[in-house]
Amino acid sequence: MLPVEMWFSVIDQLRDDPHALAACSLTCRSWRTVAHLHLFYTVLLKDISAYMRFWRLLERLLEKFPDIPPYVHDLTIAMSPTLAVVGAHTSLDPVMPRMLLKLDHVEVLTLVHWRAIHMSEDTRSNLQAFFPSLRVLNLVVRERLRQAARRVPQAHRRALSSRQAGPPFLDGPPLQDVLGASLHSAMRRTIDAVTVFNDSQPVIPANGWILEDPFEVRLRRLEAMWDSAELVTILGLSLGDLLQASGTALEHLNLAIQSTFVSPRGHLTLSHNPNLRSLTLTDVNVRGRSASDWLREFLALIQLTHASLRLQEIGLNLAGPSDVPLLQGWSLLDRQLADLAKDRRELVITFRLRPMRPPLDLDAWTRDTANEVVKRLPYVRAGRAWLRVVGAPYRYEMYPFEMYPQYGTASSSEAATKDEELELWFRG
Repeated sequence: MLPVEMWFSVIDQLRDDPHALAACSLTCRSWRTVAHLHLFYTVLLKDISAYMRFWRLLERLLEKFPDIPPYVHDLTIAMSPTLAVVGAHTSLDPVMPRMLLKLDHVEVLTLVHWRAIHMSEDTRSNLQAFFPSLRVLNLVVRERLRQAARRVPQAHRRALSSRQAGPPFLDGPPLQDVLGASLHSAMRRTIDAVTVFNDSQPVIPANGWILEDPFEVRLRRLEAMWDSAELVTILGLSLGDLLQASGTALEHLNLAIQSTFVSPRGHLTLSHNPNLRSLTLTDVNVRGRSASDWLREFLALIQLTHASLRLQEIGLNLAGPSDVPLLQGWSLLDRQLADLAKDRRELVITFRLRPMRPPLDLDAWTRDTANEVVKRLPYVRAGRAWLRVVGAPYRYEMYPFEMYPQYGTASSSEAATKDEELELWFRG
């Protein structure tokens, strides 16, 4: 007879696998109760009529079975985009305050199209109860940056300019880890995102209305992704402000850009971030035929300050044809990377390549691609840095984030294919 603590430990490893949990619950009666409780680990509430019966049932379950709330660690509340545009209150509001008081063990909170001005006063105040355990906050706002800035009351913007301030609906201490602000264009359904992580420094989520205001924040990890020509200048300038404000605290930078839209020239500099240890650049240009000017321009910016940087890893994420990536401009890219690798014996240069069409054999495609990449990088190969080439499956999403806040939590596509990737290492 296994102790119940061991059951909990085993089940906890399966919390992201509902099928395995269901199988455990059918194994024997002893497993059933434990497994069923863990099925509540992730809860999604949508403000649509089809979900109305579910969240009313959930409210009754939380009242009838007090053992359930401690197991709810991941909560997503998704508001209708239509209601978000007109600024109407959600139909979840009547029951949400009571639910929030019970769900005081939530660690990951995702709010989709649901901002402070759409919440009732009771809902806003009860969200404060999340702070004792809240570790990650996802905000998804489907509207343009300037519209978001105009719609948020000036009082909230003033509060958010304080380093000690939390999100606009919370007055408690700041989050320890914040994954904040995925800003979606209402017209294009594209990703205009700034994602912010922080380990220990007080930090505020970088949402659209914050980006246009001066504020003090130091970030350890900064990730940004956008592909809208209309918003890129606004976001680019704000990204530069974030880099400057983060200063020596910034260690990891991850950028994904639609290369046909933007040049980093005049927008970004790393001169304020001497402790930067890892840099990842993703070209989301779906044509994927060239090592784009954007990548080379950004590497040129790094070359200006690389002597003061503590870079340990440089990553380039690209898409290529099914045979070999017929990328252009490799000569300059090779010299730039070799210059950055100079005097950095332990530097790792990673190329993550995804076929634009499914190859017959991913391993063979990756090996052929790796040989092609190595052949085109003679200066890097002659240096002392490590060169890593990763072949990602066709269905692999090239978004550079471990967690992408789209109606939920971890990227199941990435999680499902991570083990299928093939890595090849080279060193001169």
